[in-house]
Amino acid sequence: MHRASFSRDRLQRPVLTKPNGAYKPHRISRSTLRTLVHSAALAQPSPTESDSFKMANQTLLRTLVLAPLLIAGSCQAVYLGTLEKFGYEKREILHERIEAAGESIIVFEQRLKETFAVYSEAIHQEGGDLLSIQKRFSNFYDSTEDASSDLASRIDKIQSVANPMFEQWSDETGEIMDSELRLKSRANNTQALVRYNELLRSMRAVQAKTDPLLTRLRDHVLFMKLNVHPNAYASLRKTEKGFLADFDEASKAMNATYEDVQDFLKFIAF
Repeated sequence: MHRASFSRDRLQRPVLTKPNGAYKPHRISRSTLRTLVHSAALAQPSPTESDSFKMANQTLLRTLVLAPLLIAGSCQAVYLGTLEKFGYEKREILHERIEAAGESIIVFEQRLKETFAVYSEAIHQEGGDLLSIQKRFSNFYDSTEDASSDLASRIDKIQSVANPMFEQWSDETGEIMDSELRLKSRANNTQALVRYNELLRSMRAVQAKTDPLLTRLRDHVLFMKLNVHPNAYASLRKTEKGFLADFDEASKAMNATYEDVQDFLKFIAF
């Protein structure tokens, strides 16, 4: 049986070049990566082949899988480093991203409120064009889901700059030779880290409260789409009170988190 062979020379590892003083990682295209993985998978050693060949194939496969992840992880560091070269400190970037997340919370809360208003209107509709009502509810839900995804993305971006920022602060604090100044700096950094973690927990709490609401809303969107009938819509009224109570709790959490955002922005103001 013909057995595909794979040479290490065929693997072009991602390398760093330095055009115009800035490091830029080369990326392996998805199609090339799939081809390399497929070729490596076909190169199965026979029982008589040495263990070294097997280990080489296993190492190669791990490299092909991990390389894109390592490149993606380094891209953020390169991005932040580039911004710093142009005078944008991590503190400034963090401030802007937290501010943007606060705005996203307001938008998300408003979209959620509008969606629940349309939902309540739909289940109390006695007649008329139920299909149009259902489509309107579905559109509002889609808009709310987009707002939720936007908030989640912004929270991730906050973490991507906050973590290296606090690591940098810790390293630079260790370079302070004056023991008194070093202790004061370390205390300030610790306080900032505590406040940041509290804010992050508050944001994640919003997600924990709103994700189940979005799941239930999607269930109702699908139910109303598949059962366009006044009686079917009316059957949802018995759960409306509890549903709206859960929304009120989520809304309170979102408003509280927005206040936390404002407090933290004042704390790290520069």
